[in-house]
Amino acid sequence: MNKILVIGDNCIDLKISYNFSFKKDKNFIPKDYSLTPGGTGVNFAVAFSKLEGASYYFTPISDDPFGKIFRKYFEESKVHFAGDISNKKTALIVSFLNRIGERTTFALINNASYTDISYDKFVEIFKKFEYVYISGGILTDIKVQGEVKKIAKYTKDVDKKLFFDPQLRIGKDIEGFNQSISEISKLSDIIFGNENEIDALGKSELDSMIRSGTIILVKKGENGASAYSREGIYEANPLKVNTKDTIGAGDIFNAAFVKMYLQSASIKESLDFANKIAALSTTRIGFFVPSNL
Repeated sequence: MNKILVIGDNCIDLKISYNFSFKKDKNFIPKDYSLTPGGTGVNFAVAFSKLEGASYYFTPISDDPFGKIFRKYFEESKVHFAGDISNKKTALIVSFLNRIGERTTFALINNASYTDISYDKFVEIFKKFEYVYISGGILTDIKVQGEVKKIAKYTKDVDKKLFFDPQLRIGKDIEGFNQSISEISKLSDIIFGNENEIDALGKSELDSMIRSGTIILVKKGENGASAYSREGIYEANPLKVNTKDTIGAGDIFNAAFVKMYLQSASIKESLDFANKIAALSTTRIGFFVPSNL
């Protein structure tokens, strides 16, 4: 079984739906809310495991009560935890949604547990693995950017496979984020992104990466997906499904593609499989991985 080491942000997502405005000393008691473990790296690791892959989550998690939620979540999802325990707090993403779907989000990510990620620790354990998956959601801190860039370079230097989802929407305004994305992209074997994220990498840079052997995956939501490689361009047609919730569909797409690609080495087969899995994942509320196909 292919073992993949997963690096990304881990956070608790608190979503509150309530029609309110801020008022002095007002106490609201919303009934519609959810608190779930999340983060793009975590989502990938869980999806890859549910698709019968062996995922090992490397990023440190906290020893606070939220960290215990993550450890339980990993156990239930059969995700192996290969990282360290941090005494820093778990990142918390608080989202307020009004009745018409408008969202205001507070990202409490400063000095979070995932900033304790260590290149030295990575080198120590990586000899057990053949593949690394990095989610750009972790690159929200200068120190982290340095450690993750060293991890990406080391992976390339020892000729192991690197899969990368830039997640440009998360940190495009953060110091050093865009430069880190560019550097890691050039070291990657497969890059995932939506149309806006891939376009933001720049045509000349993308063309150069494709010529050097990088596979570029473009996720188009309800419009299907595309893959660009030295061998050619591949398309996956849209699937008509009764969409109820798109949470995590992009991360599930990535996991499904990697799982099939490691099994078949076929870009087209992997693209079609990922497109199908991601579409079906939207037919239920919450983070749903349709593994019994």
